[in-house]
Amino acid sequence: MKIIRFDRSRISSFFKNSLISISISIGMIFSLEFLYRFLRANNYTFASTDRENLKFRKIAFDNKYTYKELSELTNSFGVNNGIVYKPWIQIGNAPHKNKFSIVSDGVRKTFNTTYKCKEPNVFWFFGGSTTYGTGVSWRETLPSKFSELLKENSICAKVINFGVPYHYSLQESFFMAIELAKSEFPKPDFVFFVDGLNDFIQLGSSIKKEPFYTPMLSKLVGTDSVGVNEKLNNQIFTINFAIVDYLKFKMGLDRSITNYQKPKNLNDIEILEKLTKNIAESNKFRSNICKIYKIKCYQFLQPVPYLYYEKKYNETLTIDYDQNKSNFFLKGYKKIVEDNTLNTQLGLKVNDASKIFLSYKDGIPYVDSFHYSPRANKYFAEHIYKTIYN
Repeated sequence: MKIIRFDRSRISSFFKNSLISISISIGMIFSLEFLYRFLRANNYTFASTDRENLKFRKIAFDNKYTYKELSELTNSFGVNNGIVYKPWIQIGNAPHKNKFSIVSDGVRKTFNTTYKCKEPNVFWFFGGSTTYGTGVSWRETLPSKFSELLKENSICAKVINFGVPYHYSLQESFFMAIELAKSEFPKPDFVFFVDGLNDFIQLGSSIKKEPFYTPMLSKLVGTDSVGVNEKLNNQIFTINFAIVDYLKFKMGLDRSITNYQKPKNLNDIEILEKLTKNIAESNKFRSNICKIYKIKCYQFLQPVPYLYYEKKYNETLTIDYDQNKSNFFLKGYKKIVEDNTLNTQLGLKVNDASKIFLSYKDGIPYVDSFHYSPRANKYFAEHIYKTIYN
């Protein structure tokens, strides 16, 4: 019988080296976590600023920004991020103030004329991130460009930007009703809804008629997650690494927290029918509110890269063209316009603005996948101005 002898020195060395390796690994993990939290606390956004993207962004900004300025703009809090929980509407804009972005009382700062008049026309803008002005400074947003046009035409006005990233048409309808009920801002003479993108790409939200982060909040707040059962529902040992959540989100490992996915029980035709029906019902609600409050309301179906846009300069900023998505938007926009035409109340006018970038020359109208460049916002503002004053 062979006797197995253990070399105590080797075993001791093995465990010693293992403990050292584990300690180094744990130290690196905690160091990354501390670094991540420090950068987040100092408003670092982790946005992509590689040279290739910056080259195309420079074109999108009509070469009015240097590479350094574009990097500073991209990494400024509120330009590409900055949402918080808000009662009634679930998510709103986080308060902040820096060189490129200012948010106070939930609304992003908008260029407004400095001179005073007794009865200014008040304009409210509602929409998602394109209305808020993701990717550009507060001076270059759609509402700011519209306000500049009003000044150029000697129209005394106050323009308010209620745009919030991820908001879509139904959520905007609630938002308008809530702000009218709260009466904290001047009552509007005009209300503009900039819609289309989030309605058609956040299909979970649009079809289920719920805010974007509802799946995540539903996971966090279950029926037994409060009161005496709270601790029983939690794991015995928990480790809270924010960087792990960030990496999971970036790698698409936990998409259940968002509302991009289309319902599995519906085919594409049923989804389009359900989506446009929900928008039509929301528009009827808006129409009634606008009639009661005697407000001139407009819904502008916004430009998207899937419609009437051909990439130039071999740019990689915008989303790639998709024929199926193009048809989806085309059919959807057409149905929304038709449904509003059938509405005899006409408290809300619908305008298809999807073609306005066809005349865009010598530049790129998008600063990233979907969001508008400063000059593109000016094009859109001119279209809105001509629509309501011509």
